[in-house]
Amino acid sequence: MATAPENSETIKALFVEALELSPAERPAFLLKTCSDPVVRAEVQRLLSEDDQTRSFLSTPNLGDSNRDTESHNQRFRTGEILAGRFTIIRFIASAC
Repeated sequence: MATAPENSETIKALFVEALELSPAERPAFLLKTCSDPVVRAEVQRLLSEDDQTRSFLSTPNLGDSNRDTESHNQRFRTGEILAGRFTIIRFIASAC
């Protein structure tokens, strides 16, 4: 569902305000402050993506000693999928 260009500033403002609230408070805030369901849906989508990104970035996935790797310097296994969309094809190099 596409949003009109004139809504972009409204979406941005609501998104920034909603980020300051806890995830539990956001739906009520959006219902109260936004009557346009298209704008509200877009803000909710952006908030969801932001939450997923923060979750991914805050979860360390390196240096897990329980991994069965081909080399002690390799941090990911061939075929491993990261963030649900990046597939490790092969080991290229190590900075260590």
